[in-house]
Amino acid sequence: MAYFFVAYLGVVRRKEWPRFFRFHVVMGMLLEIALQVIGTVSRWMPLAIYWGKLGMHFWTAVAFAYLFTVLECIRCALAGMYADFPFVGDAAYIQIPYD
Repeated sequence: MAYFFVAYLGVVRRKEWPRFFRFHVVMGMLLEIALQVIGTVSRWMPLAIYWGKLGMHFWTAVAFAYLFTVLECIRCALAGMYADFPFVGDAAYIQIPYD
């Protein structure tokens, strides 16, 4: 939790860092929060579903979706583009103050 506040206050809110870098820091934090929310909510499911065949397929799908989303973000960052994912990209734009 401490690194979240350090990254948010030390990188995202400081205008000395380039806007492009601040956007990708926020995007990474939002994707990690989304994964933590999915993990927390899935623990509320019954154990027969969570540990059964359905749970195995669910976590495989989540892992592939998360992996490909992170790889797309890395590809966009290295290419010098903004990653445009629905909801997450908009939330990242909102968090960065305009100069």
